[in-house]
Amino acid sequence: VCLWRCAELFAMSHVNPRMNGVTMGLDVGGTKIKGGLLSTDGKATSVMTIPTRPDRGGSAVLADCLKLATQLQKATVQPILGIGLGVPELVDSEGRITSSQTLDWQDRALAASFQTIAPITVAADVRAAALAEVRLGAGQDFDTFIYISVGTGISSCLVQKGVPFTGTRGNALVLSTGFMTVLDNNEQLIRLPPIETVSSGAGIVSRYNKSRADNVTNAEGVLKRMAEGDSTATKVIHSAAIALGSALGWLVNVLDPTALIIGGGLGSGSNIFRQCVADATRIHIWAASSRQLPIVPAALAEDAGMIGAALIARDDARAEGA
Repeated sequence: VCLWRCAELFAMSHVNPRMNGVTMGLDVGGTKIKGGLLSTDGKATSVMTIPTRPDRGGSAVLADCLKLATQLQKATVQPILGIGLGVPELVDSEGRITSSQTLDWQDRALAASFQTIAPITVAADVRAAALAEVRLGAGQDFDTFIYISVGTGISSCLVQKGVPFTGTRGNALVLSTGFMTVLDNNEQLIRLPPIETVSSGAGIVSRYNKSRADNVTNAEGVLKRMAEGDSTATKVIHSAAIALGSALGWLVNVLDPTALIIGGGLGSGSNIFRQCVADATRIHIWAASSRQLPIVPAALAEDAGMIGAALIARDDARAEGA
């Protein structure tokens, strides 16, 4: 017994210390910041949500992220092995933020800001969410799928054999028709509007409020009015679904995935909107054999980005400790 106990103590002393703890995920979106801790068995705990309010500037949003991370650190007695930071921006293969569409964090030294808590890994939020879905959610049964996030903005990520595709420069996530031109009936070139201005949560609210004096604050409010028979709401939702469905149909025609997984606050939250998008997508798919591909909601719903960010941090911790 003594020899067995000595062997056990020796083994425990040689366990990689970077694997004995939790990782933290921070999903910074255009509307809210969600943070939580992820245990080794994939369970999210101590989940907290605060508003983003990006109009205040990058410094204010970063300060709120640090406060949230500090609160999460105090919520556990286990060491924080790493922090995954998901952002609604372009992120290259080195973890550098290369755009400032929503957050003014481009060229900021984010690692230094979090160094008193844990090392951080920065990733595009849609790729983090796609990773969570392939490991723990709706993507586990598909070799190839496209994850689409529909929330304040819209983005997409191709996943092949468990790996989210980043592209050469980290830019393979922009789902927009804003840079496409088509001919109208008079043979005039017209530029299509960005899909986000038509089909995102923010786009739906903006378009609806332009037509009505009694404004709504979110897309769920437009959907509620549609259910109540509001003709303006019905027109806005249907046109949003058709526009997004045409973009998703184009993705299916080009990439031929096994399935589409729709997430994000709006994409995973509303069965009505998601069904409208699915119907519109199938109309725009050219090959009959692709037209009935599964179009399913994200199993992890709005937690996918946070969980995926924490998973990325855990992967990095394991790589560092290897």
